[in-house]
Amino acid sequence: MVSPHLEIMPIINRLGFFNSFTADEKAQMVSDDAHFRVYNAGEMLIRQGSSDQSLCIILAGTVKITEGAGDTIFAVLGAGDIFGEMAFLTDTRRTANVIARDPVIALKLDRVLFEQLSSEIREKFKDKIIEKLVARLD
Repeated sequence: MVSPHLEIMPIINRLGFFNSFTADEKAQMVSDDAHFRVYNAGEMLIRQGSSDQSLCIILAGTVKITEGAGDTIFAVLGAGDIFGEMAFLTDTRRTANVIARDPVIALKLDRVLFEQLSSEIREKFKDKIIEKLVARLD
């Protein structure tokens, strides 16, 4: 289990993704560590075709995005990057595999956890998701 205040807060404070969040909002996010996950190298975070619709923000480590048997790597994502946003936003099945390249700490948000956050935090998350999607289109 990840200790939220000792390990997560310093990581969150370093990531640009959370720059627009106040100290109180960051504290709210780490007050319940149920949505922080640790993955080992080689572990699959998301399986293509699955119906899991959570969104993940990488706090530490890197993941690779693959399709099918995983021979082709479409992207490598690291700290501050997000994945799973399309299934989260559109309630669709997963279109790719996400596999940890090294140990990964991620903030995993499903709809239930997301709705429990304050409206201010939810709006900031939405803004950041939009920023990341626009950056990918460039």
